[in-house]
Amino acid sequence: MKIVLGSAQFADRYGISNNKSFISKKDLKKIFDLYKKKNNIIDTASNYKKSLETIASYNHKYKFKINLKIEIGNHKSHQLNFFDRLNSCFHRLKTKKIYSLMIHDTKNFMNLKKGEKKKIIDFLNNLKKIKKIDKIGYSIYDLNELKFLKKIKNIDLVQLPINIFDQDLIVKKKLIFLKKRKVEIHARSIFLQGLIFLKLPIVHKILGKKSSKIINFYKKFDTIDKRLFHSINFIKNCDIIDKAVVGFTNYLEFKKLLDIFETKKIKTNYNSFMIRDKRIIRPYLWRIKKIH
Repeated sequence: MKIVLGSAQFADRYGISNNKSFISKKDLKKIFDLYKKKNNIIDTASNYKKSLETIASYNHKYKFKINLKIEIGNHKSHQLNFFDRLNSCFHRLKTKKIYSLMIHDTKNFMNLKKGEKKKIIDFLNNLKKIKKIDKIGYSIYDLNELKFLKKIKNIDLVQLPINIFDQDLIVKKKLIFLKKRKVEIHARSIFLQGLIFLKLPIVHKILGKKSSKIINFYKKFDTIDKRLFHSINFIKNCDIIDKAVVGFTNYLEFKKLLDIFETKKIKTNYNSFMIRDKRIIRPYLWRIKKIH
């Protein structure tokens, strides 16, 4: 399985477990030098603050394949600015072409009027036709959004949260229709925004509740390295997934997870850790959004 570099921490703190600063320039260069030999895809978004500028400053040398997510917004004024935000992102990235363009907030896109949806879809199709993008994609969260995608004709890529706790769509085999349509599937949040790297009492504090599944996960895999390995091994066992978006805070972290991805997968059943409670598997519903 190939990995995609998550860029949220290139120029900002991101994830519940990251209480440090963003990745240093020295580490970024080492990461890019190593990754260029592998896949060279970077995942970013219009709301990732300074990460677009950071990518632009290295892109002339490394020639990244860029996955760009653009928000529709939940207010009419935001929706009208979709095209402006897209133009701004191309300008900030200092590029005329990207690998994929994804709707970041598919739920808001679903709520648009039919004519507004058509306008955006036609625009994306035209960008692909004139070769400014290679793939059209959607970033989703749940089954309702996945069902909506069945109505959309031209989809090349779907990104969704999948991890050792959030595996419902895998277990229920809800992604098969995407593979039949030859849609590329990218897993994100594979470490649940870094929650698995924290001590268990802190996890309970963040969630505002205790989870027997998480407690059992910590008992069975009682070190960070073990939890990292099995979180990656779970993803590697999901044969339907094409690529996994990974986050990290320094070169050593990146090298460690890359080494695990490149080892042979161990066939293991992780179904006992599956959680359906959205208050646990959806970071935007957590009691604490950031630790200091």
